[in-house]
Amino acid sequence: MKTQKKFNDWLDKILSEAKELPIAWNFNLYENEESFHVVELVGTKKFDAENEDWACDEKFSSREINSNFLLPLEVPWEESLRKTIAFVKCYLNKGKYKNKLLETKAVACGFVSGDLELVYINQSKESVCAKEQITMDKINSLPLLQLCSWITVYTDYDKARFRDKLWDFQYNGLEPTEEELNDMRKFLYESLNG
Repeated sequence: MKTQKKFNDWLDKILSEAKELPIAWNFNLYENEESFHVVELVGTKKFDAENEDWACDEKFSSREINSNFLLPLEVPWEESLRKTIAFVKCYLNKGKYKNKLLETKAVACGFVSGDLELVYINQSKESVCAKEQITMDKINSLPLLQLCSWITVYTDYDKARFRDKLWDFQYNGLEPTEEELNDMRKFLYESLNG
C-alpha cells in the first residue's frame, strides 16, 4: 500500500494547513501532458446533491499551492478513478485529518469532464451542528450508514469496541450484530449528550 501512504501524506500536508473548512470537498481528476492522471483537491463554497456544478464553485484548490497527486496514465481512467475513490474512503476511515473532510457536507471524486461520484454525504450535519438534543429514539431510528457517519464525525470512535468493524459496516456491506448495533447507538448517544 505504498501508494495509499503517499496519498495520505499528500492529503495530510494539504489538510494540516486548511484553516477554514469549505462547504464540501471534491477530488478532481484529469490527464496532464506528462502521462499522469492528476488528482487535485478542491474545497467548494456550496454543495447540491442534485446539481454537480457545485464542484466548480471553488473556495480552495491544491493547484494554487502546486500540490497535486499523480497516478500513472498507463492504467485506464476508470481504474484511476476507482483507485482514487478507494484512497479517499481509506483516508475517511483512518486519515490523520479525516475530520476536516467529514465535517463538511460532502466528499466527491470525478474526472473534470465527467460525472462526480459522491463518496460521502454528511446528511446529519445540519441537525447535529444545530446542537439539538439528540434522543435515543432519534439514534435508534437512524439507518446504519447514517449511524456510522455520525459516529465517525462526532465521536472519538477509536475508543469504541466496534472501531475495527466500523469501516466494514459503512463501506463493505457488513451487517452488525444486534449487540454491536446497540453498542454503537449507546456510544453515539453518550458521546453527543455526555
